[in-house]
Amino acid sequence: MVSQMKNKEKIEEEIRKTLDMFEQKESLPPNPYFYTRVQQRLNEKSENKSIVAGYLKPVFLSILLFINVATFVWYFDSSANYTAANNQEELIEYLSSDLNLNTNQSNIFLAE
Repeated sequence: MVSQMKNKEKIEEEIRKTLDMFEQKESLPPNPYFYTRVQQRLNEKSENKSIVAGYLKPVFLSILLFINVATFVWYFDSSANYTAANNQEELIEYLSSDLNLNTNQSNIFLAE
């Protein structure tokens, strides 16, 4: 029992010493060229990004514009091919012509 108390006290003492070391830290002098190096790296990264963005953004924009125009043309061109059926017989004729069915197979649709 006594040894457990001593162990706890030793652990607590070590913890206090460690925490005291954080409070008594000495400040290090900054490197005089640190700010210059950071600025140089930031400038290099911004130059590299501007070169890539300068070429790729217009390419992606033109591709997107082309896709939109192609979709617009395809949509309005294909919508003219569809006609509405007025009754069941016309609908069966449209379906049989689209599916290449003969008259015997189209009679399946007329099952009443």
